[in-house]
Amino acid sequence: MFMPPFGGGRRHHYHGGGRRGGMGLLMLLAQMNRMGFGNIPTVTMSVIIANVWVFLNNRVRFADVCLSLFSILRGGQYYRMLTSAFVHADDWHLSYNMSSFMWKGAQLERAMGMARFISLLLVFIIATPVIHMMICYTLLETHIDTQGQWASECAIGFSGIIFALKVVTTTRPDAMYDVFQGLFSVQGKYVVWAELILIHFIYPGTSFLGHLSGILAGVLYTKGFLSPFVDVGEGIINQIMAGIPQMPQGGRYNDDYGDADVPPAYRGAGDNRDYDARQRASRAAQQRWGGAY
Repeated sequence: MFMPPFGGGRRHHYHGGGRRGGMGLLMLLAQMNRMGFGNIPTVTMSVIIANVWVFLNNRVRFADVCLSLFSILRGGQYYRMLTSAFVHADDWHLSYNMSSFMWKGAQLERAMGMARFISLLLVFIIATPVIHMMICYTLLETHIDTQGQWASECAIGFSGIIFALKVVTTTRPDAMYDVFQGLFSVQGKYVVWAELILIHFIYPGTSFLGHLSGILAGVLYTKGFLSPFVDVGEGIINQIMAGIPQMPQGGRYNDDYGDADVPPAYRGAGDNRDYDARQRASRAAQQRWGGAY
């Protein structure tokens, strides 16, 4: 089953590493310049750089790294649960995903702090493909997927994690949010579902279940089911970061996130030395975002 290499996380029986660079990468650079390179937080920038590096240096076939239930069940290739998120079909696929991630990641990293944001990303990177495979397996075992269409799906891309982050950034149910770059606006509790359906119809090659799995991972976190895992990860990361000396800037140790546009309650959350400030910022974030953090 061949799907055209365009859109979000998608299904492929497609070989090769995609186009190396081009207008898509230029568009990504333009989006980063629009935000301001100095205003992109450390972790968010690192994830973008990692995805671009993998795209430019990838020499494996999509079929060897994509997320596929049959490949996992029959071949025991569990590494696909991680590799699939960091592989993109072409420069436009990469550009769209990383541009979307940049805005959501920057917003959440400033609000949550570096350690909790890293932990949240790791949990979503694991939970999203697990949920995806559980859905595919259920459809197969209940004979809903009689042809094995979903079980043989070959999904790649970071968009499932981006949908999970989108859930966290739109937890205020009565606030209005733009859908698909301002095409129309809906209430926060409907925005991810509207985007899920709209993207599926505009780009038929996208993985509906991959995006749905990201939404479900985000919902599980905002409802508190994944929060304990994020809490544990945050604690471990904080301990690791406490032993890493920070680079001196302007006569003091800091982590400049360019937070001129960050609400005062969130400022200082990136300072790895001040755990009390981090906790105060986290509590303020919980109040502002309806307990999602």
